[in-house]
Amino acid sequence: MCAEELRQAKRDLQASNQIFHARQNYAAEAVGVIRLARVEGLLQHADVKASLLISAVQLADQSGDAKTKGQALTSLAAVENQKGEMQSGAGHIRDAIRLATQGASKRDLVDALDVAGELETKRNNLIGAGEYLNRAAEMSAQVNDPQLLVSVYEDRGYVWSERGQQCDYKRSFKLCSEEIEAARTDYLKAVEIARRSGYALLVGMANSSLPLLDAYKKQFESIASIDAQLESSTFHITKPSQVIYHKHFSRDENPTSAALARTIMQQNGFSVESGNPTALYLESTALEWEGHPDAALSSYLKAVDLLEKDRMRLQDEQSRTSLLEDKIDIYYGAILELLDHKRVADAFDLMEHSRSRAMVDLLYNRPPNLGLTVEGLLLAQATKLNGSIASEQGKLFKWSAEPEKHKEEIAQAQSRVSALQAQDRELQEQIAKTAPRLHGLLEAKLVSLREAQAAAGKGQYDLLYYLVVGDGLILWHISKDDVQVLDVYFSSDLVNKSVGSLRESLSRGDAKFDEEASRELFLVGINPVLKSLKTKHLVIVPHEGLNLLPFQVLQDPADGSYLGERFEITYAPSATVLANLERLPNLAGGRLLAVAYPGMTDSMNEVRSIAGLYPGRSKMITDVMLKNDELMRLAKDYNLLHLSMHGEFQSINPMFSFLMLRKPSAQDDGRFTAADMFGLPLPKNSLVVLSACETGQVRVTHGNELLGMERALLYAGASTLVLTSWEVHAPSTALWMKTFYREAQTKSPSEAARLALTAVKAQTEYAHPFYWGPFLLTGN
Repeated sequence: MCAEELRQAKRDLQASNQIFHARQNYAAEAVGVIRLARVEGLLQHADVKASLLISAVQLADQSGDAKTKGQALTSLAAVENQKGEMQSGAGHIRDAIRLATQGASKRDLVDALDVAGELETKRNNLIGAGEYLNRAAEMSAQVNDPQLLVSVYEDRGYVWSERGQQCDYKRSFKLCSEEIEAARTDYLKAVEIARRSGYALLVGMANSSLPLLDAYKKQFESIASIDAQLESSTFHITKPSQVIYHKHFSRDENPTSAALARTIMQQNGFSVESGNPTALYLESTALEWEGHPDAALSSYLKAVDLLEKDRMRLQDEQSRTSLLEDKIDIYYGAILELLDHKRVADAFDLMEHSRSRAMVDLLYNRPPNLGLTVEGLLLAQATKLNGSIASEQGKLFKWSAEPEKHKEEIAQAQSRVSALQAQDRELQEQIAKTAPRLHGLLEAKLVSLREAQAAAGKGQYDLLYYLVVGDGLILWHISKDDVQVLDVYFSSDLVNKSVGSLRESLSRGDAKFDEEASRELFLVGINPVLKSLKTKHLVIVPHEGLNLLPFQVLQDPADGSYLGERFEITYAPSATVLANLERLPNLAGGRLLAVAYPGMTDSMNEVRSIAGLYPGRSKMITDVMLKNDELMRLAKDYNLLHLSMHGEFQSINPMFSFLMLRKPSAQDDGRFTAADMFGLPLPKNSLVVLSACETGQVRVTHGNELLGMERALLYAGASTLVLTSWEVHAPSTALWMKTFYREAQTKSPSEAARLALTAVKAQTEYAHPFYWGPFLLTGN
């Protein structure tokens, strides 16, 4: 329809709606208002359309017309998704699905599920999106609406395609190729439906995605070939002269890559005027490869600005955590161009924008006096619910490949998802009423380069900040009076290979330590700035694969010494998180709560020896199996919390990683999870020591969010953490802990940790880094 025809339709609908209103026929008026909203949408009046749909919801409510209310909510959620108002959109679409499920119209339910899939895709929750779209596709035979079905299969094809593209940073090429083929199947199904129904335009739109899948598959094959070459390579950097530095931080001219970027833009229908950050990012990379650095930088900064605006529209932690997962390269491209333009302070600002932003916002929005607050307990509940929903949706996504084989399991899982989502709706309503800090997160102020330098001077440490991108390891050395930024030729694949090999050699005390990998990582990650270090305390902000690296086990080939012997080493997710941790805990004059799992002799002895350092100021529990609520009640009175018991990291759902607080039973699994830890009422600036296996392991998303116990404990009020990086050896751990607490009576926690390391290493039977290397100190 042309613009004039649309305007006439608008006038006609307004007139008929006035008649319905005068007759108090609110059900008919609600239908008319929905139609009017569609016209306003075609006229590009998104805000007017949203306002009309809200009115339609109210009218349908007034008339008791659940079917029309559901349709209005579905359309409203779709508009909110387009506007980036994803939190309100998620609430509206959940209500729409509930109403459509209760009604008789399969078409309305498929429409609502399709919009839910689109919304979760935009939030980058691809598992959740796939689950909604699988349900929609299952009902396709019951729906006579070709246009809607084309949308369902295109949307699901896009989800498969996005999952496949994660091979850029998740090296499972067989799985990614399978997902690209699944995307191809869905796009072809959309083409078939559109062609059979005579929708020529929709045929062309669905077909346009197929060449892109071919390009992705060729790209993956190329990356897989490079990885295979790396795997077979035996070359290691063994001396400083072999370390190569890039002359430029940004990309070199590459006409072939520039042409591919522009092809991807064209095939996706992207334009730089669209307000789409991804479109601007592709434009930026094309300009960079074409040799136009000034234009590329301008375009990158526009893309960053759009992405930041999208973040500000999200008001819940889950959405902010997932948004940057596939868009983080937008920041990196801008950072590298800024460095080439000698704008170092601006580049640092964007480094902070790219690191643990959801965690930063979460810490910023904590209540000023934590104690036993409703926020922490509700956050723990929400985290558990989200994890349970994600787990069930993951099963559904996996079973969707063979629906007939898993028909019964799928039905049961869908029932569980519906029940969990109903609980989540109720919990979100409770959070909105009683914990508005969680329901509408405010944007935190990020630390500037000047502030990071001042903090380094005040804290008497050197800040080492890493960025692993493309074929470069970018190393920032920040001290009170100086800033160095170096670009070492050492790709993310090489980082992952060396770190993986090193960690494998640390898995057991009788394994051969990979000295080659240890020395190589020292030469590329530490040696370039070694002579410039001003202090004996290093605060390390790792990135990507370096998050799995215990820097203390890196060995200097020049003299055979380990970094952890020569320097105090602490870790932080970002400079802003570090600033949020404020003061060091008072270990000398503090109050200690020390808990051991009954029957674990080494743990009980460890706790007794530590408690002896705090006469009259400690509570020791070695013979009682605590319940979660009992630990919560006790923790609020102690600024030093030491838990010595079995721990386990859950890689699929890291917030379900746990400590074994008590013996499991049929009614109680005995676990104190990372999610539960959000609710710990710790006094501000507490020390938490988890003397157990794998407590320091985290899953780091591609968007630089750390998921695991560390995240929860920092929110709960800890300013310093001692966690472990792998399965620990009980006697050597007990020695490390005893030494740490003893030395911390007169020294800083970081120096106490260094002395504990050297004490364990000095024992002949504990010389292997497996025994003294797993302990990670988070804080300043």
